[in-house]
Amino acid sequence: MSRCNSCADGTVRMVKDREGNRGSASVFARPDFCRDFLLLDASPALERFFMKKRHIPIRTIVVVAVMAALSSILQMLEFSVPFVPAFLKYDFSDLPAFITAFAISPVAGVLVQLVKNVIHLSLTHTGGVGELANFLIGALLVFPAGLIYQKNRTRNGAIWGSIAGALCGALISFPVNLFITYPFYIGLMGEEAILVMYRAILPSIENLWQALLIFNLPFTLVKGVCSAVITFFVYKPLSPILKGKKQA
Repeated sequence: MSRCNSCADGTVRMVKDREGNRGSASVFARPDFCRDFLLLDASPALERFFMKKRHIPIRTIVVVAVMAALSSILQMLEFSVPFVPAFLKYDFSDLPAFITAFAISPVAGVLVQLVKNVIHLSLTHTGGVGELANFLIGALLVFPAGLIYQKNRTRNGAIWGSIAGALCGALISFPVNLFITYPFYIGLMGEEAILVMYRAILPSIENLWQALLIFNLPFTLVKGVCSAVITFFVYKPLSPILKGKKQA
């Protein structure tokens, strides 16, 4: 490895390594940078340690890919539910991300949401607006849940994590729908046409804010809670498979 011989005056000099080869060196503005560089050169074990920290296990990549594919399939199996406008569809696509956030990490759960929506872009009817909104809400749903569970791997940790995730997902759905999703649909069909569909269920709806608070926010909350409840039943048998561990 080439060393920087410039600790005294900050000037870059090329120095031969142990094999007599010359290499390139970078400018080091401060002497302590040189000392760090020489430390790494003198300590291969330390260098391997940092490389190991940056390594992403192959199993994690495979789990994220498989769960994202499953999530994208579930996203296409959407259906209408009572007491909400027909265009608010329910699906179980958040479930694989929930499980991944618990079993692997919160970031892995967010990646499942990201890949799922990237896959769904091939079927989009909203120019990517719907996928962006779905990702933002889904990420805020699974990340707090996974983070709390990673800090407290108990039943209570899973319960409080799920509650926090469902609340965060529901709360973020209001600004996401108000400023991202519905402006797109209003541009296509007008606000009044959208409100008519809400008024078919609740005639007292006066504006979009009311519609989102009364229908969309609770709908997202219930959707998150349902995913969390299902996770409780399927997580234990799936966890050893996802983590590559044998069941006790």
